[in-house]
Amino acid sequence: MAAISESGESAWDWSMAGRALAMNGENEEAMFYFRVANKIDPKDSMIHYYLGQAYQDLGDQYRALHHYTEALKDRPDFPEVYNNMAALSFNEDGDIKSAIQHLEEALQHDPDDRMKIAVYKSLAQLHHKLANYDQHEYYKGKLLEAIGFPVDWEEGDDEEEKGEV
Repeated sequence: MAAISESGESAWDWSMAGRALAMNGENEEAMFYFRVANKIDPKDSMIHYYLGQAYQDLGDQYRALHHYTEALKDRPDFPEVYNNMAALSFNEDGDIKSAIQHLEEALQHDPDDRMKIAVYKSLAQLHHKLANYDQHEYYKGKLLEAIGFPVDWEEGDDEEEKGEV
């Protein structure tokens, strides 16, 4: 149940209004609504997640990380937060290994199919950047599998392993 302020305002209502503005690209305006929601319910993981996203979109990595960390305090099994933290690690710091750790953590928390596809794609790309081609191929296969394409995981069926490329 969403927290209610003394004046009867719902944190959920404020956060949903902010979410609608953010989805329309109006992050500055959305921040007002998210902050009000956060004052009403300062421990709500979704509000912290939305604040983190808005700050990330505005280029404020420090505040984005703060709110993602707060979201994880209440809900440590939040794959979307780990995915966004991976994006910050890579895009802001160029830290591929931390990004990979965050993405692998996201997979540990039963992400939905849409999130799995995004995480597998990112992991395949990051491992390619590290020239870790076995992991790149593994996550590329997991991506194809998540999209709905059958993947034959038998050892030795890969054309490159047979030297037939």
